[in-house]
Amino acid sequence: MAQKQHSHLTTIASEIRNTTPIIESGIRITPRDICVLESVAENQFLTTTQICASHFPSLHRTRKRLNRLWSCGFLQRIIVPHGLEGLPPEAVYSISRRGRQLLLSHGGGIESIAIPKLKSRPGSLLFLSHTLFRNSFRIALEDFVRNNPSVSLQAWRHDASITLRLVVPDKRTQTLQRVSLRADAYFRLIKNDWESEFYLEADNGTMTLTRLTAKLKAYQIWRQSPMHATNATTMCTRVLVLMSSRKRAENLVETISRSSRTSPANPLLLIAYIKRDTLIKTCVLGNLHWCQFEHKRARKVTLLQELDRLSTGQKDAP
Repeated sequence: MAQKQHSHLTTIASEIRNTTPIIESGIRITPRDICVLESVAENQFLTTTQICASHFPSLHRTRKRLNRLWSCGFLQRIIVPHGLEGLPPEAVYSISRRGRQLLLSHGGGIESIAIPKLKSRPGSLLFLSHTLFRNSFRIALEDFVRNNPSVSLQAWRHDASITLRLVVPDKRTQTLQRVSLRADAYFRLIKNDWESEFYLEADNGTMTLTRLTAKLKAYQIWRQSPMHATNATTMCTRVLVLMSSRKRAENLVETISRSSRTSPANPLLLIAYIKRDTLIKTCVLGNLHWCQFEHKRARKVTLLQELDRLSTGQKDAP
């Protein structure tokens, strides 16, 4: 069975335990502090609740330690406006220059990560909300993997390197148009030595349903293109569409179901709705049901059920 890919956070923390305690700005930096700073740097922004879910046993201890790291200049923070996350106002943290320098001096390997800047403007806050939604999914995914030892997580990315490019016909102009597909995240899961790749669309309701449907259709065109053919021989591809609005999710499922009744089975898309404030709770992702489309019908599957099916080596129909 393929070995799990461990984050270098564990290695850094282990090295710190075996060295002289780090004293910076009058504070003793612990292995957990390094892990927290690394998580914040990798994810751009994390709320107090998100950091607690990954690193601390209680919100009280989380708030106390984060406030200390912030007051010493290792973190930046803003306060989430009421309603942005469907929660009471909450602190959101990002890495500061001093925190980045601390990680670099101890082998953090984050030279390419910029210091995030965020202003309290509507566009910036929408970007922040979407980023936090994506990060909640990542936390839930890591929890899912911890609770399923037969599954390992590989190659998580949420940068421009996961942009897909394809050519599609434009019915209005009767010409071919070059289209770029930018997923919110990309990762691979391995079960029984079978590797499957996943693209994440974390839908925050800011894109019109028509535009979102067109984007998902572009994924289907890309899957059938020669650019994807080589990759399809070694692993299966899935596009996870996670939505924070139940009504919006129902409308999208109905729209895609109508088109699937007259087309071949296409298991590429999996659509699910979840309340944002429940996503990072323990075992939530493992119990979440996704809607998958087959010829003339839709069915409900869990992520583990889909991995079980894929790990048998079954190939998708072309």
